[in-house]
Amino acid sequence: MKRVLILDTPSRFTRFGGEQRIAALLYKGLAKRFKTYYLGSETGFLRADANTFIIPHVEGGKKSRVYDNFLVRMAYYTIMIKRLGHLKEHMPRIITWLESIKPDVIIDNSVQDYRLSLLVRETAPRAKRIYIDHGSISTLKEGSVLHSQNIPLSLGTGINGVTLESLKRQFFSSYDLCVALNMEQLEQMRRYTSKVAYIPNGIELPAKVDKTLMGRVRERYGVAEKDFVVMNIGRMFDRQKNISTLIKAFRTVKEGGIKLVLVGTGPDLHSFMELAKGDDRIIFVGSLSEMEINAMYEIADLFVLPSIWEGLPLTLLEAANHKLPIAISRNIYFDDFKRKRIRLHTFDPYSTEEIRDTILAYLKSAAKRKAAQRESARISKEFSLAAMLKIYIEKIGKL
Repeated sequence: MKRVLILDTPSRFTRFGGEQRIAALLYKGLAKRFKTYYLGSETGFLRADANTFIIPHVEGGKKSRVYDNFLVRMAYYTIMIKRLGHLKEHMPRIITWLESIKPDVIIDNSVQDYRLSLLVRETAPRAKRIYIDHGSISTLKEGSVLHSQNIPLSLGTGINGVTLESLKRQFFSSYDLCVALNMEQLEQMRRYTSKVAYIPNGIELPAKVDKTLMGRVRERYGVAEKDFVVMNIGRMFDRQKNISTLIKAFRTVKEGGIKLVLVGTGPDLHSFMELAKGDDRIIFVGSLSEMEINAMYEIADLFVLPSIWEGLPLTLLEAANHKLPIAISRNIYFDDFKRKRIRLHTFDPYSTEEIRDTILAYLKSAAKRKAAQRESARISKEFSLAAMLKIYIEKIGKL
């Protein structure tokens, strides 16, 4: 039986995120066919057991403005990935554990797992390596690297004046299989390697809902049944998730009986709370358990995702699984949806006016909400966990 190791070192910095959910789904789902192991931190989706190596969480503080400087970000990621400094104190135990399990397949759940997976391969030289492009490295463009809303692509190579194209070629060709989450990623990856698989994220059907918990969640956060609830869930990380624009847009909505519920934690949470100060309609709920998240989806009337970029956001699939009307950034209206003729309301992620108008359109039109619910039902059927796991099992079996 093949031994599959799933890496999720970014979970040390966030208990909450689509990458962490996928890592947990793979760890549990692949166990039906392989011996699975996990190296990362405990999350809301995965707890320690006999086959996990758990790294303690690091609580992040308030983000410094210095980090907005490109050179500072590039230096930080270069050091972090190349030297594994954030894991230094745990390395002796990690190496001992790796030598005991000797994985046949290593799955990098993030670009931040790159250097660690190379270390794993030193203990298991015949191990095959898989990369999942959650960070959309494949679609990162040369001119956008300097933009403060993108994560720099250093990949442990240091700052050597090499081009982004050469970095990508070196990176993707180092893997035995690269997983594209959407069609654009697939097209871009094929420029650098032939070892590519299209495996979009999937979600377990049907959604698990505790009706009694819904009432407790409403009471805890002051959400009345008559309120129109706009919801966003994810890491509080503005460079990608663009929550500040959503907050600014919502504050221009003057209609009563409406709430904005923001679920999640992250480095920009403090600044978001400052931005929302004085508007008690904006509710920050932090991290929730899986069942509490499901209850919040059921309570909500509209899911808004204003991200600058995504791979294939699991939160979107979760919202669809609850048949929640969805409105998304134009940047993440993937060809995957267009080819399946799934119609989603889109907006310019940088326009507070378009986001405000989107919220108002759904607030005022029951017919629009009904039509959006039908499209959500189609999404949940098209992107299932069973379909996702079937392809992973097939591909891993052939490595």
